[in-house]
Amino acid sequence: MKRKLCILALAVTVVLTGCSYNIPDLSNVDNDLAGQYVADALLRHDKHYDEGLDYDHALLQPTPTPVPTTAPATLPPAGSAAPGGQEGQGASVKEGNDTPAELTSVSLSDIYGMSGVTVKGNTYRVTSSYGTDYSVCMAKKGKKLVVVNFTISNTSKSEKKVNLQKAGVQAELLLDGESAGAPLLSIVDGDLQSFSTKIAAGKRKQGVLIFEIDKSAEVNDVEVRFVKGNKESVVSIH
Repeated sequence: MKRKLCILALAVTVVLTGCSYNIPDLSNVDNDLAGQYVADALLRHDKHYDEGLDYDHALLQPTPTPVPTTAPATLPPAGSAAPGGQEGQGASVKEGNDTPAELTSVSLSDIYGMSGVTVKGNTYRVTSSYGTDYSVCMAKKGKKLVVVNFTISNTSKSEKKVNLQKAGVQAELLLDGESAGAPLLSIVDGDLQSFSTKIAAGKRKQGVLIFEIDKSAEVNDVEVRFVKGNKESVVSIH
């Protein structure tokens, strides 16, 4: 009996664990039935097992179809208005003659707009992969990564919860003044697109943005352009 229970537990574990990409979650009923099915399939090869698991297929519910992921919005060209009459919304900012208003150039810290918090661009490096064993970002075939480093500092006299994820800021890489695309979405430590952590008074944390470009592309005059509402900040990286 213990042997049967161990096999059953192992089967359920196999079904309910592991990584998945763009695969919808099973319902609780689906999970239970899938576990029973796998356990039954395994136990049928045991000569001491002479009974089958009885499960009702009528209980199965259709698995929802995954919703396609929307591509990141394209940033407006320099000198034109960003989408969003109000910051981060969605209609163009226009003057009385329907001509798009110019973007206002501000510092990167002003773009993020957090009192007592500064964000500065530092260095960059070109590589084929970046991250740790548990969260690594790797370039596709024929591509390479440009990893840009940032410093997020708490200049206030008290601890702050710094959440850059909610700032609604868009970014793009500029090489020799030309757009080279938006940053990759990643789960590496410090990704500015998901950065949310506490920083003690007077302390700092490191952040990154990772861009993927053609392997043959020359990496010169590196800048990162940030846009939010009708504000923009172009940061030179060395």
